[in-house]
Amino acid sequence: MRLRVGRQEIEVGSGRMYALREGPNVPLSFDGVRAIAQTGAWRFDAWVARPVTTTPGIFDDSSHRDFSVWGAYVMRTRLGHASVDAYYLGWDRQNASFDKGVANELRHTVGARLWRNGLWAYDFEGMYQFGGFGAGQHSRLESLGRSIARFAGRWIPTSG
Repeated sequence: MRLRVGRQEIEVGSGRMYALREGPNVPLSFDGVRAIAQTGAWRFDAWVARPVTTTPGIFDDSSHRDFSVWGAYVMRTRLGHASVDAYYLGWDRQNASFDKGVANELRHTVGARLWRNGLWAYDFEGMYQFGGFGAGQHSRLESLGRSIARFAGRWIPTSG
């Protein structure tokens, strides 16, 4: 088991919910505690953290005091020809600002993912999110999927 404490980047699963954000050149970092355990084909991640607020100066970024995230992510690889993930993610933001106004926001997300890499690859994910903003409550269900065909050769063109 590994325990990480301090500033770190968190990426799990397909990156739909937590990703490194290398594309926009502004990585999303967190200050927190993360435990990672792996045994055989199983991997377990759990964390409690606060996002880091990026400021234009040098060595002056700090934890966002009104924003906390936490979660647990379990991955099982080599399950036949596929791999499966299951997760819970929590999000608590005080004084969040939206078109409806400013209020506390609390979200919970539970989900599962079935995926495979290789010449014939696929990635299917379903999640349910619930919580509230101020006095209002919300819930939503989402499913995503994609399949990819790769061609073996000197180059590896991809379609999908």
